[in-house]
Amino acid sequence: MITQSKTPTRAKDAVWDGYTDSRNNPDKMGNIHRPEKDPFLVAASPALEVASPAQRDNRIAIEQIDDSVVIDFSLEKFKLIKFTLKKKISLFFEDTFPFIIQSIFSPVFFVIYHLCFVLKIKGKTNLDNTAGPMLFVSNHIGFYDSFIFDLFVKPFSHILPFRFMGSRRFITHFLALLKCIGVIDLVYFLFGVFRITPGEGAEKSLKKAYEIIKNKGTVVMYPEGRIWHPTNVHPEAIGPFKWGAAILAKNTGVQVVPVSFRKTIRTDSRGFMKVRRGIDVCIGKPFFVDQNKAPEAIADDMRDKVVELFEKGV
Repeated sequence: MITQSKTPTRAKDAVWDGYTDSRNNPDKMGNIHRPEKDPFLVAASPALEVASPAQRDNRIAIEQIDDSVVIDFSLEKFKLIKFTLKKKISLFFEDTFPFIIQSIFSPVFFVIYHLCFVLKIKGKTNLDNTAGPMLFVSNHIGFYDSFIFDLFVKPFSHILPFRFMGSRRFITHFLALLKCIGVIDLVYFLFGVFRITPGEGAEKSLKKAYEIIKNKGTVVMYPEGRIWHPTNVHPEAIGPFKWGAAILAKNTGVQVVPVSFRKTIRTDSRGFMKVRRGIDVCIGKPFFVDQNKAPEAIADDMRDKVVELFEKGV
């Protein structure tokens, strides 16, 4: 019996390192040709080519660069997310939270003030059809006058929240005691008061106020700088105005709303003082300051508006 021998074949019959293997396929003359490179196979299977050490080093370097770029991108993305989240949380507690608190407490303040005082508010209609930003300037008769602002408008009004500029230092012993036990800090937090330190300069003190005005918010300032009590040097009922509110109005062009508070003593027919004191509040018409004037002159104009409301009464 005649058996046909088989020629052993390679695992890849006609492919050898990207070349067409013709060693087992001699031509008619018996010549074996040098393998020729098959461009299709090389293009389709680049991994079949053997990389040189320099190419391997370059590839490793490129992969390391790509990894570092991915890490840097991830860090930048994490920082951006962190910054955005921090800004949203800060905005909530500085704007949205006071808006909710002031709206909720408005009916509560209405009951308390009408039980403890004979409260009269005139000029609420001057706030109709107004839009932010707004700057309220007022004389300061006591720590309790700030809560009366909530009674100027209805709950959840577009004017809310009132953002008060509050001091970190207090002259009266009662307010200093409240600060020591944390009451002042709690009130500041709940009602969105931004704090300043007297003597740190107008630009630094007004930084937060500029931001609120830029976001079309409502700022309340007491240009007297403290709860005012007439003295021998300044016997007038309303003290001189400092320049902070004037600088803010001059630089931003915000509309200004003057407000006056006046305490009154009530007596009966026999001349005896009644238990409940009166508080008369006047809200003036919004106006714009002359930005060509100096801050000192603008402060005087603001004071004249408040004094006019104070003397007019309710």
